[in-house]
Amino acid sequence: MWTSMFDVGPGRLMVGTLDSMRLGWAITRLAEDARTVIAIRIMGLSGLLTLPQGESTEMVREKMPAVVESATAAALTAWTGADVPRIWLATLEPFQAGAQSNRERLAGQTRSEIAPATTAFPDMAAGSMIDHQTDQKTVTVRT
Repeated sequence: MWTSMFDVGPGRLMVGTLDSMRLGWAITRLAEDARTVIAIRIMGLSGLLTLPQGESTEMVREKMPAVVESATAAALTAWTGADVPRIWLATLEPFQAGAQSNRERLAGQTRSEIAPATTAFPDMAAGSMIDHQTDQKTVTVRT
């Protein structure tokens, strides 16, 4: 017989509600950690921050093991007869752990490691000047 997480019974309503709340918080934490990691990596790849050596390779390499671990956790949790929120929590756990460790590692960048914005486009910064008479920026391209 199929049961909803909102079935009324001794302790059943509270457990289902708490699992749903935990799932909501897990999704929120994952979204925040992922947003932070993506922002730091974009700034690093554009030259605004200094990223650890091999970060561009690592951000691709880490995906497949997390997907396999997530699918395995979902299958094993479903096999035990857990309700849907608990299956989703088990599914999100590998992604959450990876995103959190990436955020902690990358957010450890100190202010001194932030490169000046001009290093992203060194040719443009070196060859640009302001024409004060017309208030237009002109860029000299050097070949």
